Amino acid sequence: MLLLLANGAVPAHAAGRPDAAPSGSRAAVADTERAPAYGRGSVVSVRRVDVLDRDRVREQLSPYDLNAPAAEYGVVTYVVVYRTIDAAGRPTVASGLVAVPRGGARTQRVLAFEHGTTVEKVGAPSGERADDNRAFPLFYAGAGYFTVAPDYLGLGLGPGRHPYDHAASEASASVDLLRAAREPARREGVRLDERVLVTGFSQGGHAAMALAKALDAGADPRLTLGGLAPASGPYDLEGVMLPAAMGTTGDARAVNLALGYLVLGWNAARPLYRHPEEVFLPDQVANVLRLFDGRHTEEQILAGLPDRREALFQAEFLAGRNEAAGRFLAAMRENDTTCAWRPRVPVVLFAARGDREVPFANTESCARTLSARGADVRVTDLGDIGHYPSGIGSAPLVLAWFADHT
Repeated sequence: MLLLLANGAVPAHAAGRPDAAPSGSRAAVADTERAPAYGRGSVVSVRRVDVLDRDRVREQLSPYDLNAPAAEYGVVTYVVVYRTIDAAGRPTVASGLVAVPRGGARTQRVLAFEHGTTVEKVGAPSGERADDNRAFPLFYAGAGYFTVAPDYLGLGLGPGRHPYDHAASEASASVDLLRAAREPARREGVRLDERVLVTGFSQGGHAAMALAKALDAGADPRLTLGGLAPASGPYDLEGVMLPAAMGTTGDARAVNLALGYLVLGWNAARPLYRHPEEVFLPDQVANVLRLFDGRHTEEQILAGLPDRREALFQAEFLAGRNEAAGRFLAAMRENDTTCAWRPRVPVVLFAARGDREVPFANTESCARTLSARGADVRVTDLGDIGHYPSGIGSAPLVLAWFADHT
């Protein structure tokens, strides 16, 4: 259910729940006192979702081929709603999933998993239709890692529109969930290693780079970057993704979905237009706003969009000749900086040369940018497989990398 909250107010459904942490509780006050401005990272509510034994974890992972290595631990999952900031820096709330291994070490290693693209609020890790966005956190928690999976802004139980592929808010929402995750850890009686291992797939590869960059820059004095191993991320929107989209001979509806999602989401962070007609054709504005409301599935959006770019977008926008197009390009360049830093830990970038959705050139571009700044980075090519298989194939390799290099 969408939560319409102002200034971090406690949602009505959480206030009456016995396992929620209301804003006036001792735990919430203590978190707020330690957290940055707006009480960022303080808990609004915590709800335990599942208690799974090892066999049940394996059963839930089997439809996704996430069964190598097989889960060694049972998992307890929590949905956490917490205070953070929106893409414009104003107070808001967001949600995420926390998956805690059962029967593991008393002090657990923390792994942040950043999920791939979803247009539905309920498709985020905490949602009712999370599917693989829930399966990946279960996979890592079943291997013994205390796993934190942000929904990002505007997804899950977060209000408003999701700022798709927006690096700054991906990082801020993730850092604040890492803070809020201390409450589920307390409930499960485990201590957390301050070193955070960061991974993610697809959009989550981009988000993983943004989070790791923020942690390495000291976003929270109690957290450090312990390892970085993202997969198949769209790291170079201007240089790779946009030319591929504009030059594609494939399904224009898919291009319309991606561009429309970016435009609407980024407009919430920094205004791209005064009126949506500066980007979209007048007869499509109401249709676009209806489809991208967080309640429609990807299939519904694709079916509802025109089959040509020129039937959705203004010609001036597509040609880069109006102010909205200039602002969109400037926003794209801001979000293309997730690889422009020097990590203090070795980095591996997983990707597949056969990926047509997020071309391998994204990873090559990121590796060049990291290397130019002196990073210890290597690329693992997963071969001639598609986009989704690259996420599945990379997951056990991520575990092996963290075991050997952190």
